[in-house]
Amino acid sequence: ISKKIKGVKKISLDCYEVRGTVTIRDINRELDWNLPDTEASTIAGLILYESRTIPNVGQIFQFYNHKFEILEKKNNQIVLLKVTKIEK
Repeated sequence: ISKKIKGVKKISLDCYEVRGTVTIRDINRELDWNLPDTEASTIAGLILYESRTIPNVGQIFQFYNHKFEILEKKNNQIVLLKVTKIEK
């Protein structure tokens, strides 16, 4: 039985709304994903690290078989994003 992690809301199959502060470890454990957590501890940190940029709302990134869409930002912080697992 899956324990709900705070800040993750399922939208559809393999598609989730995730708060930027959610840790990668929690997401991996909860959704059985395999995102790397060596360079960043939160999902927002992973996007900042991988994109090497401060993303704008509406921007979409793709890495590690996932698509990340920035939904909400406050100052330079990613507040909310949509994460979709891409089947390989």
